[in-house]
Amino acid sequence: MPPTSPLRVLIPPSPLPTSPLPTALRSEINSALLQTGSIQRIQTTLLHQLQASGWTENVRSFCLELLRSGECASWGEVMGRVLRDAGVGRIGGEEEEEGKEGVGNGGVNGDGANEEGAARKKAKLDVRIPEKVINEGIKVVREALEEVVEIVGDEE
Repeated sequence: MPPTSPLRVLIPPSPLPTSPLPTALRSEINSALLQTGSIQRIQTTLLHQLQASGWTENVRSFCLELLRSGECASWGEVMGRVLRDAGVGRIGGEEEEEGKEGVGNGGVNGDGANEEGAARKKAKLDVRIPEKVINEGIKVVREALEEVVEIVGDEE
């Protein structure tokens, strides 16, 4: 087996590929990504894609509308609304937390039956991350990981 560079992280094969990585291994990968400049490249690519798609302007306009309409009065409220409308936090049971905040009232989001829905319809702004941006993000992260990670194990 050829020697690995100091930035190469060796990962043993896992029987459960969806299980989370151990903290030490995750830290080692993050360090390697930082040393190679990959984190900056990922951030730059994502920011460019988000700006090119109009997403950053949509979020800015949506936040202003929330504040101007009085629907949100604090940074925390605005962030909560943007994250919820963007679909963030719906993984791993975080949806239940929405109900604790009084969001899950049984109504249809954006139906115009309340102030929130009316402002959303008025603004007609979509703050979900576009599929094209997600796909480009996956591509750049995969490329960065392939530079620093090597999965090792028994070859059959």
